[in-house]
Amino acid sequence: MAEYQNTENIRATATADKVQPRWFYHPCFLMVCLAFLFRLSLIWYTQSHILIAGNIPASAPERLENFNFGFETGAIAGSLASGHGFSSPFGGSTGPSAWIGPVYPGILALIFKIFGLYSVASCTAILTVNCLFSAITCIPMWYIGLRTVGRDAALIGGWLWTAGLSFMEWPVTWVWDMPLSALLLTSMFLFTLQLVEEETAWKWNVWGILCGIAALTNPALCTCVVISGTWLVWRRWKQKRPWLQRTLIATCLCIVVISPWLVRNRLVFGQWVFLRSNFGFELSLGNYQNSNGYGWVGKHPIANKHVFKKYKEMGELAFVEEKKHEAFGYIEEHPIDFLHLSAIRFWSFWDGTYLLYAYDDGTERIKLYWPWSLAMLIGLLAYWAQDRALALYFTLTVFLYPWPYYITYPQTRYRHAIEPILLLFCGYAISQLLQSSRQRISSRSQQ
Repeated sequence: MAEYQNTENIRATATADKVQPRWFYHPCFLMVCLAFLFRLSLIWYTQSHILIAGNIPASAPERLENFNFGFETGAIAGSLASGHGFSSPFGGSTGPSAWIGPVYPGILALIFKIFGLYSVASCTAILTVNCLFSAITCIPMWYIGLRTVGRDAALIGGWLWTAGLSFMEWPVTWVWDMPLSALLLTSMFLFTLQLVEEETAWKWNVWGILCGIAALTNPALCTCVVISGTWLVWRRWKQKRPWLQRTLIATCLCIVVISPWLVRNRLVFGQWVFLRSNFGFELSLGNYQNSNGYGWVGKHPIANKHVFKKYKEMGELAFVEEKKHEAFGYIEEHPIDFLHLSAIRFWSFWDGTYLLYAYDDGTERIKLYWPWSLAMLIGLLAYWAQDRALALYFTLTVFLYPWPYYITYPQTRYRHAIEPILLLFCGYAISQLLQSSRQRISSRSQQ
């Protein structure tokens, strides 16, 4: 009897071991936890002088010069939290705005309501939320990797995202939508891959809603939304799977998500404004006589009081319209120069040159980016031999997402949204190299 009980105890222990939560040891779970801890530690290291001081200036000019509240993002969020609506992106009281998408300022406004307007607690909470967005990005990265480049590449790319210092910079220093954009893009990418063979209605609906949220967060992601939808329809059509009804419903849900913002813009401006109002202005920052192709901060209301005064007097839409005419006038008169500047911006986006003219981050920054771009390109080229359809989707997403920055001006932070995808292909290049090395060693040992 005792022997029977001992046997049963052993079996029970073995069963308990089997049903132990394996997710606790799962690489993806470890990546998420460590990514969050690493980024929180970096916040303390980089922002401790503010957190210890316990005081952040609240006056508009001073707080707009402070990275901790994100310039236009922080100003609009402060206006929302103060009950003045989505307005005044450069401080003061300058009327309604559609300068940036509404999702991220809305998140900041909620934090301001809870933790106080421009307080140290709000600063800490915002950066912590950024770190959470960045850490959770490991999850869609991991599952995209498993579906495409393989487990080894997913591990390498995931750990590069988790522990790479250059990929922690924006969540812990800039109050902007970069970490959320990266999370939304990778999630949308994962859903798109799943829906090639997925028939579940709720996943299609979530995909449509996700596309709408992505567009309201960072309108540059609209390119990725179009690419994802087109590629998904093409793949299902090739596989002779039903696509029309599901795609139409998902598209309607996406439109439903963005419609309130479009209606709001129509009501407050008296004309239709699609997502953001400032494209013409951004175009003018990088395209003018004797431009070096880099967005010059001296022409920006955030830094030039005369430009700010003009913006305030004219109103946002009239100001942007004037700048758009200036930019298009220059492009029409100097098309060759514009193409040359765009080529410079394309190259600089991928080699990591910091292109906000008048800010000097030094040449050291370039070393943090071009190696990843090169490794990604090698991995992507190698992947074309494995799966042309998927490689096409990756290529279009990676190289067409930045098109607005090719013609206006790029900054290194703008590539953060696609860096999780880039790192998966860096991982693929490294894994292929390691596999090739192992095969060579194995063949030599057999000889």
